[in-house]
Amino acid sequence: MLKELAEAAARQGEAIFVQVAPEKIDLLNKLLEGYDNLTLVTTLDAQKGDLVLWVTKDTYRDTIRVIKHFPFAVQITGTSV
Repeated sequence: MLKELAEAAARQGEAIFVQVAPEKIDLLNKLLEGYDNLTLVTTLDAQKGDLVLWVTKDTYRDTIRVIKHFPFAVQITGTSV
């Protein structure tokens, strides 16, 4: 499923695939909402903590910088950039 989404992302825009502890999904989403127009978060598998962060070429670097400074682990599992 993740591979299919990555292929769709490559056709439709840019995506950063991440994994967090399932209990951190809501916090990650709220933190990213604080950065207007930076990214859109979609949950792929809540039980595993698999998410996709939809970005643009202009917001990709900023999004990476932001998630690297979160107070919890955010593992980047792939990108379509």
